[in-house]
Amino acid sequence: MKDTEYACAVATVRSKEAELFNMSYAEQLIDATDFNTAKSILVDKGVTGFAETDDVSKALSDYMPKILDFLKEILPDKNALDFLIVKNDFHNLKASIKGLISNTDPHKMFIKPSILDSEFVYESVKSKNFDNLPKWISQVATDSYQLLTSTMDGQLFDIFVDTASLQAVKDFSANAESEFAMLLADKFVTLTNIKIALRLSAVKSTDAVVENAFCQCDGLDVIALAKSTLKGADDVLTYLDSIGFNDLIVEYAKSSAAFENKCDSIIMGMLDEAKRISFGIEPLIAFYLAKVAEHKTIKVIMSGKHIGLTNAEIKERVRELYV
Repeated sequence: MKDTEYACAVATVRSKEAELFNMSYAEQLIDATDFNTAKSILVDKGVTGFAETDDVSKALSDYMPKILDFLKEILPDKNALDFLIVKNDFHNLKASIKGLISNTDPHKMFIKPSILDSEFVYESVKSKNFDNLPKWISQVATDSYQLLTSTMDGQLFDIFVDTASLQAVKDFSANAESEFAMLLADKFVTLTNIKIALRLSAVKSTDAVVENAFCQCDGLDVIALAKSTLKGADDVLTYLDSIGFNDLIVEYAKSSAAFENKCDSIIMGMLDEAKRISFGIEPLIAFYLAKVAEHKTIKVIMSGKHIGLTNAEIKERVRELYV
């Protein structure tokens, strides 16, 4: 698709960028005297879910789906942003299978937005009609269900589906017909691989788990990463240092929150130039991810307010915003 076909959509997004939250607005929320005051600020800003409930998750449940609906209305290709949300479909698949196996209701675990209706995924799993699902997820559904029922190894099951999810992000990014989308997807997969390696190395996971844990990417050698993971966290950090990720190592040494913030800032840094492009899908990708960051920030702040965290504790958890 020609970049010029996105000109109108880009212009529409430009008009919405002024409504994005900035750090000063986030600080206003953080400095609110209590949860109810913060709620009022958000309702005045247009986050109307908080007018109906104190449950933070419920109040924000339609936040990102509405953003995606808005972008789909103006996108020439309605599926161009699917690579940004396909991971939610795999999460919903995991929730459905685990719910079926444990005889629990998975609906509270579903994430929106997703490409497939979560209820459709659940019913396909419940009836074991995995072939009803699209090809990009049906085989994963079949194989992961068999894996969990035969081994009852929840960690191996999670890793298997999560790796397939990362591969789907990469595959779907190619459909956006944008080099930037593919670069962004690869960076996301690279950082996720790093997070997985650090997590698994800390708990000394089995060979079977580690061997299935990583998705191929251009950002690192997954074979070398797997070998270092099996040896321990220090070896993972040594490998990361050898391939130029010293900045992540520094933040990891500070705290898990600092590390997560750094990973987020790497992605947000890629969006800085993308959002200034006048022709192409890049500004729409940047806008959607800006809203994802905004959603995370609101959730962190309001959840912190709700459980009585101090302002300092909330600030430590707040992600870097778009503007």
